[in-house]
Amino acid sequence: MFLFGLPLILLSLTTFYFLPAEWNFPIFETSMGAVLAVSIVRPWLYRTISFWLSLVIACNVQLLIGHWLNVHDATQARHDIKGVGSLTVIVGYVVGAFVFLLIQRLKPNAPSGRSIPNDD
Repeated sequence: MFLFGLPLILLSLTTFYFLPAEWNFPIFETSMGAVLAVSIVRPWLYRTISFWLSLVIACNVQLLIGHWLNVHDATQARHDIKGVGSLTVIVGYVVGAFVFLLIQRLKPNAPSGRSIPNDD
């Protein structure tokens, strides 16, 4: 699904002009960050809702930071674009990891299945 999603996003961004051009690069970087995050993590994380929630939050952070950097710090050189893209993805991952760990910390522990003996 992710292998087909990224080319479709790129094709729609370059062909159909749904959004202003300033959103093209942030959407592309956010998509790449999501594909990297899903391809890197262990399969047992896919089954947790906290992973998907933290991924959505990380993608939103990547999108907003990428847009802000694209508008306020318009980069033209190739090495500047790589730096902005890396910064966008790394900051999103840090926020996503923090949210994931916070959710794991706040989640109530599952019962262990052992019963506590009654002292009647």
